[in-house]
Amino acid sequence: MNTSAKSVLFSIAAGLVLSASAAATISVDAVNQRWPWNNLVDVDFTISGSESSMAYRIELSATYNNGANKVYANSYLTEPVVEGDGQKRVTWNLGDDCPELKSDDFTVSVTATPLTDNTIPVYMVIDLSSGPQSKKYPVRYTTKAPDLSDDKCRTTEMWLRRIKAGTEFTMGGTLAGVTTLPSSKQMKLTQDFYMAIFETTQQQWAMVYNNEWPSFYSNETYRATRPVESITKGTVRGRLYYCPWPQNSEANPGTFVKKMQDRTGLATFDLPTAAQWEYAALGGAASGSYGSYNLSGGISQSTMINFARCTQNGGGMADGDIGISEINGDKTGTMTVGHYKPNDYGLYDMLGNVSEMVLDRYSSNWPDNVPESDYKGPEAGYDNTTKGTPYSNGASYQTLRYHNKLGDTSSDKSVGARFCVTLD
Repeated sequence: MNTSAKSVLFSIAAGLVLSASAAATISVDAVNQRWPWNNLVDVDFTISGSESSMAYRIELSATYNNGANKVYANSYLTEPVVEGDGQKRVTWNLGDDCPELKSDDFTVSVTATPLTDNTIPVYMVIDLSSGPQSKKYPVRYTTKAPDLSDDKCRTTEMWLRRIKAGTEFTMGGTLAGVTTLPSSKQMKLTQDFYMAIFETTQQQWAMVYNNEWPSFYSNETYRATRPVESITKGTVRGRLYYCPWPQNSEANPGTFVKKMQDRTGLATFDLPTAAQWEYAALGGAASGSYGSYNLSGGISQSTMINFARCTQNGGGMADGDIGISEINGDKTGTMTVGHYKPNDYGLYDMLGNVSEMVLDRYSSNWPDNVPESDYKGPEAGYDNTTKGTPYSNGASYQTLRYHNKLGDTSSDKSVGARFCVTLD
C-alpha cells in the first residue's frame, strides 16, 4: 500500500517492503512526518503470518531524487524491534541522520529480520552530554555498532546491546585459585534485556553523578575512558540496608541508578542480576566459551592477554596514587574500556579490567530452593556480589565464573559497575 504525507520539507511515500522471514509478510500502512513538521518520521506497517512469539529487527532505508540517492536509518526514537502479528510503528529520527536533507520524492523501505538469536545487533544509546544538572537524557536506538575510534561512545554516551533471553545456560562453577561458587546450576532467563557494552567509565559517572571523579586511577590525562572504580553500592543504587534486594527493587533517591531512571524514563535501568551478568558474559555459549576459546580458565597467557586486562599486560596493583599508564606504558592499573576483544555479544571487558557489582546479595554457596529461571540471588546476607575477574588477576586466573563480595559500605579500586535495562 502506498501512502504519502506532504510537508514544506519533503513528501514521503511508502516503498518496497522486504522481509527476511519466508513465513511472514509485511505491508506498509503509512509513512508520515510528525506534525508539527519536525525531523521524526513514523513508519506504520502490518505483519501477518508470524509466530506470536517471533521478534523482528526493523531496518529502514529511503531513496530520493528519483532514486538516485539512498540513506539508511541509523537513529530511531523507538526501539526497532517488534513482535508477532498486527500493526506496528517504528519512528525514525531522520533529522539526526540527515540534518540538511530536503526532498519531495522520499521513498521509505522496511526490512524485517527475525531475532532468532543474539547475532543480530540492536543497540540502545543514552546521550549523557547535557551533564549532571540535566533533567533529561535522550534515548535512541540503532542497528549500527559504535565507532570505537570516537571516544564519545565511552564518555558522553552509554551504549547497551539487546540480549535475547530464553537459552538455558550453566551458571556458576569452579576454577582453582579463584573465588567462585562451589558448583554450577542450569539456569534460564525469561526476559530480554539491554546490557552495557562497556564498563561504566569515569567520564560517564561524572556526567551523571554530580561531576564527581571518585576513582583511584585518577590521572586526568587518561581517566575519562577508564572504568570508574572505588564506588560504593550506596552511591550506585543504595545500600542493602536501605534497599534490600530482592525484596525491594527500588533505588534510593540521589543515587546513580535513580538519576538515570528519572532522566531517561527507563524504569528498569539498574545493575544486572548475577544471572543476567553470567548469561551476557558467556556470549551465547552454554558454558565457559568466549568466541572460539574456552575461557573457563587455564588457557595460555598469550591468548588471554587479547581478551582481558590482567597482570601480564599491565594490570596488577599499582604503586602510588596515580597508577594510570599510557597504552603499553610502564605503569599498571586499569585500561581504556573496549581496548581488548569483545565476546560474541559484542560486550567488552567481561574478563579483566574491573570486577563489577551486580544486584545480588553475596553468598559463598547456593541457597536452598534456587529457581530454574530468573534467579535473583539470596534473600539474606549483608554483602554484595561482584562478578568478573579484575585486572589484578593473572591470565591463568581469569574466569567468567568469578564470584566475590564487596561490603555494603565498602569500595575497592578493582570494583566498578556495568548497567542494564530489563524489558517487560
